[in-house]
Amino acid sequence: MWNKSWGGFDNDYGRGIALDDSGYVFIMGYTESYGAGGWDALLLKYDSSGNLLWNKTWGGSSIDNGGKIALDGLGNVFITGYTESYGAGQRDVLLLKFDSSGTLLWYKTWGGSGSDVGYGIALDDSENAFITGYTDSYGAGGWDAFLLKYDSSGNLVWNNTWGGSSSDFGVEIALNDSENAFITGYTDSYGEGNADAFLLKYVFDTDGDGLSDGDEVNTYLTDPNESDTDGDGLSDGDEVNTYGTDPNNSDMDGDDLSDGDEVNTYGTDPNDSDTDGDDLSDGDEVNTYGTDPNDSDTDGDDLSDGWEAQYNFNATWSGDASLDRDSDGLTNIEEYQYYTDPTASDTDGDDLSDGDEVNTYGTDPNDSDTDGDGFNDGEEVRKGYDPKDPFSNPLTIPVIITIVLVIVILALIIFMSTYGRKKIIDWRSDIKFFLAR
Repeated sequence: MWNKSWGGFDNDYGRGIALDDSGYVFIMGYTESYGAGGWDALLLKYDSSGNLLWNKTWGGSSIDNGGKIALDGLGNVFITGYTESYGAGQRDVLLLKFDSSGTLLWYKTWGGSGSDVGYGIALDDSENAFITGYTDSYGAGGWDAFLLKYDSSGNLVWNNTWGGSSSDFGVEIALNDSENAFITGYTDSYGEGNADAFLLKYVFDTDGDGLSDGDEVNTYLTDPNESDTDGDGLSDGDEVNTYGTDPNNSDMDGDDLSDGDEVNTYGTDPNDSDTDGDDLSDGDEVNTYGTDPNDSDTDGDDLSDGWEAQYNFNATWSGDASLDRDSDGLTNIEEYQYYTDPTASDTDGDDLSDGDEVNTYGTDPNDSDTDGDGFNDGEEVRKGYDPKDPFSNPLTIPVIITIVLVIVILALIIFMSTYGRKKIIDWRSDIKFFLAR
């Protein structure tokens, strides 16, 4: 459809190309025709019809070379390469960031006293830049491949080198959906021949919490630069892999103890608000009652902490088990065993104390009509009847007869409605016929 060229009277090279979502074309490389001197890094922007929108150069008095280019989702342009005009040594890795209008936002160099060259670049979803290339300032010997990570503001996050005693060059880099890095290049230190291709895989864990940066961003929504996103004293990795807690929620079970305190201080379960099953939350045991959230009977009096707290007993003092607070003839431990209320002498309201029901009459202190005869236990006792025997009360017989009569009448009504008046008349006619014979 069309072709375009750009340059001056000297040598000008395109080395990398990228397109944004609007179809604009960005070309980078280096130029000897324009710039500050020597070779300068070059950046061109064209529209989709091939019209040059602007051009930019960057460099100093020496050689500055653009190698590879990448665009982020905001249209910012990242360029890597090397510079001999700036930096610490003979040749340093170069990272430039331009906005979509060609304004230089910042530049960074990395290297030592030797030669260090950026050759490949990739960006993650957070606009972190990953650069590979080769260095003879650092590493095991000769040239070594390296991997650098910069954040979106140009701060170096970390650097790694790989190689042996000979020469090893990183050339290209790619990130997968989990933001793991794959690097290829060639090595003289390893393999079968003078130079062999290699493939490296890096799983990034910037904060050292046992979760890859990609998983933190894409799966768990945690901060890949903070090992304890929710600040609960457990690393994000331990929350996910060991304890099954939410690394974004500092109190997974909602018991007012942080997950970290439950694990590290109290030894309780951060996923269970009542670790010892005594009907008190772990937080209430620690913060309100001073009881042990791992022991349902802190004071060893055979009364659960939750039961003692419910009735305002001291769950850290065993002496209250033998007391009879409501003076009903049952000690607190007996009330606990019979499920009665230790603060009410007549739990079921039948005018018999809980103690008399248990110790004298053998009735159920939780049921006002133990024998189910329709008469209150206390009333039966006062009249001299057995509250455990429904037939000991003479008033029970008329009740039973009444019930039987009601059942018979209901049966007759059902019979009548089923067979009808005609069936009955036919039946009476048959009887008369039989008698007439």
